[in-house]
Amino acid sequence: MGRNRLIVVALLSATAIITTPTAAQAHSGTAGCLDRSVPLSVEESRLTFTLPDNSNPAVLQSKPFARQMIEGAGFQGFTPEFVTQLCNVRSRTAAATVVSRFAERLWRMAVDRAQRHGPVRGSLPYSDDRPLYWTRLEATAAIRQWVPRFPLFSGQRLSLIEAFDRSSRGMFDIRFRAGGGVRRVIVSGFDPYTLDGGPAGTAPGAAGNNIRHGNPSGATALSLDGTTYRTKAGTLAYIEAYLLPVNYPEFRRGYLEDTVGPFMLPGPRRVDASITVSQAVDSVFNLEQWNGRYHGVSVGNDRFRPCPQVGGVPQLAVNNPECNIMVVDRWGGPPTFDLRNPPQ
Repeated sequence: MGRNRLIVVALLSATAIITTPTAAQAHSGTAGCLDRSVPLSVEESRLTFTLPDNSNPAVLQSKPFARQMIEGAGFQGFTPEFVTQLCNVRSRTAAATVVSRFAERLWRMAVDRAQRHGPVRGSLPYSDDRPLYWTRLEATAAIRQWVPRFPLFSGQRLSLIEAFDRSSRGMFDIRFRAGGGVRRVIVSGFDPYTLDGGPAGTAPGAAGNNIRHGNPSGATALSLDGTTYRTKAGTLAYIEAYLLPVNYPEFRRGYLEDTVGPFMLPGPRRVDASITVSQAVDSVFNLEQWNGRYHGVSVGNDRFRPCPQVGGVPQLAVNNPECNIMVVDRWGGPPTFDLRNPPQ
């Protein structure tokens, strides 16, 4: 909880924009404190995307795809309960507590389902990683559209959204046994990605089939979180896992370093291995021996691309600093762009 509060306080500086409820936005019932006119993020806007009907591609399915994923895991009660709690808080401190508690609960729900701790609810396979992704977005959309009972700076709201995002990815859930005689391993997976495009049928406003994508690396992380294994040498290995976004700005804000960094410092809980797993092309397995600080030209789930090709040719980081992966200054990175610090 201490790390969570630190992130909430330290993330984004508040701007001089205060959100206060109006008479037309009076609190009434579960969703009464949400202003649906507030624009959502790019990822949250996909919550309403709907596929064409399977039997008749000229019409839409009865429910958005995200709703099918949420209900398919039995998670449909999560966001309404979260919104009810959010509507009733009367201070920013209380809001931070509610955000932290529900984000942690969502992560545990996803892990428990993936590892079949108790009955598997819903119609989706227990190994499906998509319900966590879409439920997380439904919750952050609620925070974004929430009309609190007290003044809230825009930066403070963004801090609450980011705190929920980080915690519901398992980033505050890594706990290792101290001391020798054990192995400590951190494994990361990624969100589903490439969600736009694909065959869409002829129904007006239909989403492309890519919205259905999951990510096996995310499913793997959920299945491994909190597990232990006995190595051939007899040593007990403790495995903790978390999920990373498929966006560039979150990495610039230190999502990776803040999660793994504390366990790489000298101490009784120092990690023995941190393994990043991601989805590759087809059945190809790539083990990276040498890593360069280069973003590449792919677009993120937020449709942001810091290093686009120019004339069909990838740029060099020396020409466009946005192509270069930066280490946040609190983890030893330079305050300004430097191609060779840290070294490639």
